Amino acid sequence: MAQQAVRHIKEGDAIVNNGSVTGLLGSQALLDYSITKGGIHAFTRSLASHLSAANPAARSPTVADVLMAPLGTRTTTGR
Repeated sequence: MAQQAVRHIKEGDAIVNNGSVTGLLGSQALLDYSITKGGIHAFTRSLASHLSAANPAARSPTVADVLMAPLGTRTTTGR
């Protein structure tokens, strides 16, 4: 999907991914969630690097990862 989207991105555009602190720190109780969010962080860094290297003379799009705050849900509290 990213390969197709990059074709339509113009100078000054932004790509924003939703990450989580859990993806950076890990969680014993949320293993699958931690792995998925960790992958998003790695993808964001890799995409930013790829886009800036692909055309160093131009201003590449902003690529950012927003870290969501923990919320009290059944998954996190067990209730």
